[in-house]
Amino acid sequence: MKINITKNKTLMIVGAIALVFIIWIVADNSNNETPAKNKAGSEKNSKEPAKKAKTEPVEKKSDPAAKSTNSKYINGLLPSDVYGNMNSRGFKTEHTPVSGMGYLWISKMSQADFEYEVTAWSEDDDKKVQSIKATASCASPNEISTTVQFFQMVSTLPYDNSQPQRAARWVLDNFEQNNATITIGGVRFTLFSNSEYSRMLLMEYAN
Repeated sequence: MKINITKNKTLMIVGAIALVFIIWIVADNSNNETPAKNKAGSEKNSKEPAKKAKTEPVEKKSDPAAKSTNSKYINGLLPSDVYGNMNSRGFKTEHTPVSGMGYLWISKMSQADFEYEVTAWSEDDDKKVQSIKATASCASPNEISTTVQFFQMVSTLPYDNSQPQRAARWVLDNFEQNNATITIGGVRFTLFSNSEYSRMLLMEYAN
């Protein structure tokens, strides 16, 4: 009996040692696998490209002031300001869109041996004015210098930043000069006097 008890104890000790050895092996393998998994995970993350942050598109806002400065029209002047003024002085106005020429408002008046004409022109907008052309002519022996007041009147038509007194004075001082020019309030004035029996004043938007 003593021998059997000793034999059983020996078997139990051996079994316990074997069990401890198995547990140690399993624990060691699990520790070895964890770094490998972590390494694989980090490699996978490093291979994925970084996602760019989404940015909202910036809306471009128009600048009303820029539009105004880039306008080709005489600011603050309507076609009715031109032909209405002329009609009140006895002129007759015709308004007919001309193909390829835009919109024309032509005001005319004949008086004795003098012919007067004022034309307002707009390229593509019938509610704005791009230029004004005033002409006067007379037959000999009349003198064209007597028409200076007519040109002064046209030069004082109102528009944004106009200076009527300065414009009228300039017309008087340069009436005998050909191609005389001045810019007042964004409008360029040009006087043409290449004939002793005619004159022309051109008012247009100054670029």
